[in-house]
Amino acid sequence: MSMVAALALIACGNESTNADTNDDAAALPTFVAPTATQIVVEVTAAPQQTETPAPTPAPEPTQKPAAIITKNLGATLLAETKAQPMIDFPIEITSGSPPLDEEQVLVHWSGFLEGSRNYGFGGTIIWELCPGGEGTWVYELGSPNFTGAKFDYELKTDPGGTWNSTVMVYKFRAKVLFDLMDSTGGAGNRAAFQPIKAGEPSNFHEATCRP
Repeated sequence: MSMVAALALIACGNESTNADTNDDAAALPTFVAPTATQIVVEVTAAPQQTETPAPTPAPEPTQKPAAIITKNLGATLLAETKAQPMIDFPIEITSGSPPLDEEQVLVHWSGFLEGSRNYGFGGTIIWELCPGGEGTWVYELGSPNFTGAKFDYELKTDPGGTWNSTVMVYKFRAKVLFDLMDSTGGAGNRAAFQPIKAGEPSNFHEATCRP
């Protein structure tokens, strides 16, 4: 009987201990591990800066220089001049011929020049001399204002030249051109014509006004 009682005590003691242990465990606070929260932040991409294209300058219209236009015109007029029959230079006033008086020299020059077209300086100047003292400045390289201008001319003896040379005094009919060209104080401008040797080409051709 004593051993049964002892076992009973032990059993009761164990139950008491277990109960106390369970009570202490129930009295402890319960810790719940925090759940990780994912925070999604939307990031807006920064706008890309686009380069502003540099303005393209409008191309300026190309223009042919006046010199090129004039040169083409000169080539055409020179070819037209050379296509005209060449005039024979008067043998009476060629270099080496017996000298004549001034009036005879002017007669020969007048008969030769009136109705002629002459080009000089490689074709950079072309003029046409018609009967009656009327001339046309057919062409001059680099001076389009003179191209086609009308002028009056007169032949005179050349006091500073040889016996068989002559001077042409000419005056433009347009006052502006006259003022540009005049170099003798209002008397017009002068061009000297020198004789050639017998058999040499004169570069004088028939003018379009030649009868």
